Amino acid sequence: MYVCLHGHLKGSQGKRTLNVFSSRPLNDFNEIASHFIDCICVHLYNTRIRTSVPNQQSMNNSLPINPTRGHQAAPPSQFSGQHNNGQKSVEDMILDILHLPSNRAKEEGVSRDLIAQHLGIPLDKLMLSIKKLIEEGAIYEAVTDHYKSIING
Repeated sequence: MYVCLHGHLKGSQGKRTLNVFSSRPLNDFNEIASHFIDCICVHLYNTRIRTSVPNQQSMNNSLPINPTRGHQAAPPSQFSGQHNNGQKSVEDMILDILHLPSNRAKEEGVSRDLIAQHLGIPLDKLMLSIKKLIEEGAIYEAVTDHYKSIING
């Protein structure tokens, strides 16, 4: 049985630890091939950055994380996160709320009621978007009905 894990890998004093935010069984084995293709893309992207900036003394390893894919610095799609009319998706608006500095500081996360009130959308529509973000590994439930982005975790 294969599983898909979303988390944060940390290294300290020669030891590596993985803080897992979500785990789910792998149903579609095309995800394995997709993962390898993503790894190749990220590797090529990172090596091209390093070779295209020869005057910089050292590159910082903490490249921006693309929360919708859960890996480092893949070139974004020109349409990602937007509907045809140019407005942000509900998922992107939820992430924007979770990324606010006042909300990043909250250890318990942001309540779903507060998010729904801020966005002015029904709770059932909000929960569908939250479920999608959790499945993608972009957010996690910190405490009951309170959510945090993996970027602020």
